[in-house]
Formats: sequence, C-alpha cells, structure tokens
Amino acid sequence: MRFKHKHAILGGTFDRLHIGHKHFIDVAEKVSECVTIGLVTDKFLGNRIHKDIIEPYEIRERELKQYLSSKNYDTKTTIYPLTDIFGPALKDPNVDMVLAIEESIANAKLINRERVKRGFPELAIVVVPMMKADDGRYISSKRIRNGEIDRFGNVYLSLFANTLRVPEDIKPALRKPFGKILRTLNDYKKIRAGNRIVIAIGDIVVANLMKISSQANVSIIDLKTQRKPIKDKKILNLLPRPDIFVRNQPSTIEKGAVSMINSILRKSLSSDKKYTIRVGGEEDLLATPAILLAPLGSIILYGIRDVGGIMVKVTESKKEEVKEVLSKFDILKLK
Repeated sequence: MRFKHKHAILGGTFDRLHIGHKHFIDVAEKVSECVTIGLVTDKFLGNRIHKDIIEPYEIRERELKQYLSSKNYDTKTTIYPLTDIFGPALKDPNVDMVLAIEESIANAKLINRERVKRGFPELAIVVVPMMKADDGRYISSKRIRNGEIDRFGNVYLSLFANTLRVPEDIKPALRKPFGKILRTLNDYKKIRAGNRIVIAIGDIVVANLMKISSQANVSIIDLKTQRKPIKDKKILNLLPRPDIFVRNQPSTIEKGAVSMINSILRKSLSSDKKYTIRVGGEEDLLATPAILLAPLGSIILYGIRDVGGIMVKVTESKKEEVKEVLSKFDILKLK
C-alpha cells in the first residue's frame, strides 16, 4: 500500500479515549507509512482544570495501545511521552506531516518555525475536523469529565427529553444502594470531597450535612420525609433557604425538573454559591439524573427509606449502571 506521507505525528492528552480521538488517529494511519503519537505526560499537564481526574499516563497509554492493536496499527505506530509540544518533530528529519485540530493549529505552526530554525523542512499541516456529539457540540475529554457526554458523544441530558415514570417492577432495584451507606453523622464526617461538586438529595441527608457544618453545592429538598411533611422544627431550621422551585410528581422524573437541576449544576461549577432547589411533589427519584449529569469525581448523596444515606462517587461505570436502570422507565405521555 502506498501512503501520501512517510512519517506523521500527532499529539494530545487522550484522556478517556473517545471516538473523536480514534477518528484523529485513523486519519493519520490511513495517509502515513509511519505514525508517532505524542502522549502528554502527567507532569506536562500543568495546571489544567480538574487535573486530578484526568487519567494517569499509564492508563491513557494502555488504552491507546489497546486501540492501536485492535486496528492493527501497532506495527507501524510509536507512542512518545510528551514533555513539551515538540516531541520528536525537532529530532527526526523523516517526519513530514503533523495532524492538528482547529484549536491546535497554532502549536503546529510553532513546530514548523522551530524546525526551520534547525534546518529541517516545514511539515505538512493536516487539520482534522472534530467530531460532534448528539447535541451538535464537539466531543471532548473535558465534556466527558464534566459529565455532559459519554465517550461516544451521547448526551446524558437527552435521556430526559421526556418525563419518565418508574414502573412498579423496577422499584425494588431502585431501593438497592448505588453507593456506600451512611448510617451515622460520623459517616458523613468521613466524606472527603476535596474540590469536587457535592449534590445532596433529600431533606434528612441535607440536614445531616448541615449538622456537621457542611452544605452541598446543590441541595434538593421537598420538606418531606418518608413522603410525609416534616414537622420537626429542628430539622426544618437546619435546611437551607431554597433559591429555586420546581415541580416533580411522585414516581416520576419530570423533564422540567431535570432541566433546572442541570442548569443549576452547571452554574455551580464556576461559582462558590451554594444552591438549594425545593421540589413541589417528591424528590425521591432525582438522584438518578444527578448521577448522570454530574461531573466525574462528584459526590452524590441521597437517602433510601429504612436504609440510610447513600454516597455515590460519580464515575463513567456508575453512570452506565444508572443509565441501564433508567432505560427501564416508561415515557409518560402527557394528555
């Protein structure tokens, strides 16, 4: 097979290897006899936002190798640890092409300027269009980390385009904890969220946090416990004053409520303000969209009757687990 280029280079963090990354690699492999993938090292990540949840170099390298092997690219492809933007571009005279996306064209041009200074010819710059998610916006590792999309560009918010009702036969599955059970205030005190977002759903859970002088970034309450109005003034006095009111009928996940939760959650990512949402109806099922919409690494707290508080650390696998349960909900047809 004849290739247009002899040696192509491309680089990136390749965190949460997604279909956009794979398309980027595929373009290089189809046009070049030899390919070098520059993989950003942990040290070179610098002060990127949420650096703590970017996968370690070893994991990112392993996922790259698995993909290269699955496509039979591994025999002609090298992974190069990147400690700067240049990688092998200033060392290997056989490199003749660099791949870039729109936002990295400036780096590609900088590489060419440095090559000219060293007496090397300029590289051909091939700009690869970024792939788009279901919502028409670009797929990126940042959006995956932010909890907006999965690695295939599926938008989590689109799962709530309709109001959903929980069928009776899956209610037992929802009573099984998605995470660790919190039985005492000491359990709450052991929560280590760091700089991650905390979302608390349920009046008793929210009150317990307030008892230990902690308030979630987003609190969701309905002034009820076990589906009965709270009369205990000690609990009521602990609850933060609501900022927003939404409606969510019992046994449902209303699309309007989810839209508001998503909006407030996105605001909280760039604000120190603590938000409280009061639900007219019931908030019992709203932990489901909270887990699916929250950034990776977030802490979700919710309550299960006769069990206690539940703490969920949001991961990609946890989102898939919740998504599987949600797929069994019925779409509520409005009259």
